[in-house]
Amino acid sequence: MTKFSMGGDFSPCTNIFSDRPLLSIIVPVYNTEKFLEKCIKSIIEQTYNNIELILIDDGSTDQSGKICEIYQQQDERIKLLQIENQGQANARNTGIANSNGEYITFIDSDDYIGTHTTIEDNMQILINNNEIEILQYPTYLVNKHTKKKLYTPCEQFIQGNEAITKCWFTGTDEINYCIWNKIYKSSMIIDLTFPKKVIFEDIFFCSNLIKRTNNVYISSQGSYCHYENTQSITRTEENAQQLKIDSIYAKTYLLNNLPDYSSIETKKIDYFLKILRNYLEIYSIKNKKLQASKTIIYSNVPKFRHCIDYMRIYKNKYSMQLVLMKILGLHIYSLLYITILRSKKCVKS
Repeated sequence: MTKFSMGGDFSPCTNIFSDRPLLSIIVPVYNTEKFLEKCIKSIIEQTYNNIELILIDDGSTDQSGKICEIYQQQDERIKLLQIENQGQANARNTGIANSNGEYITFIDSDDYIGTHTTIEDNMQILINNNEIEILQYPTYLVNKHTKKKLYTPCEQFIQGNEAITKCWFTGTDEINYCIWNKIYKSSMIIDLTFPKKVIFEDIFFCSNLIKRTNNVYISSQGSYCHYENTQSITRTEENAQQLKIDSIYAKTYLLNNLPDYSSIETKKIDYFLKILRNYLEIYSIKNKKLQASKTIIYSNVPKFRHCIDYMRIYKNKYSMQLVLMKILGLHIYSLLYITILRSKKCVKS
């Protein structure tokens, strides 16, 4: 990994260009009338004005569509697309297909950009360093009462697909799976699509993006404010089972599509074991996605030499489970694990 300080060779420039690249800002909208105006204002009031704001009204049944129409009439940079409700993934795909910018970014309609110069500051980095394919900037978690840091890793330039894969695939290191706190070269994503009817479409999208990315910049400039919605589909208890299924489905897709780098093998094993445990907790549910996940899990059992390396690094209960799995085989190990889970539930009840 190569790192550059903001005061070194890889730094933003304060010059203002008269002919600056167009940035397409894609905002899917569905029933967010309480938050939408704040979102739109935070975009159109940016000091970087060479933007096209693409609002995709995904069949809203509240006043969101009307709000979009009012702002479109006031600002010629706004493009409004009104479509039948098919979900956020389809709305984002529609936005990409109708974008014209050299760069693209996504903003959820209940979120907002935190400072007026966020786009300006980060676009200047991109303008002066054309090799950057993706720029990620700081994210804050906000609600009615608080604002706290969510993703604010140190400023750095990550080069090479292997280094990027290592920093990205777990989603917990320098690069996260959030689609909305990044600015992309349009050439990187123009032919990619978000899968429909899954909750974790960002992971699928990023899984395909990882393989083609060689230059990522982690910026400390500006802020993206992500609203903490306790009533969202990913937080309601009624959707807990589907949430688990879709999480496993997305993560197994990622696991199966990772580049083959020896430097990430131990991390891959740790990731595999977590997915396996999650799967075994709900294995009995009849579901096509879960069945597809099972097939991928069974085809990604770690090789013995990688297991040895893992056990040297992680001397914990999971490394012992890995030993047991290699001795018994995945099928017998799974049956044993399920039996133990059932016995624990019986004891609790």
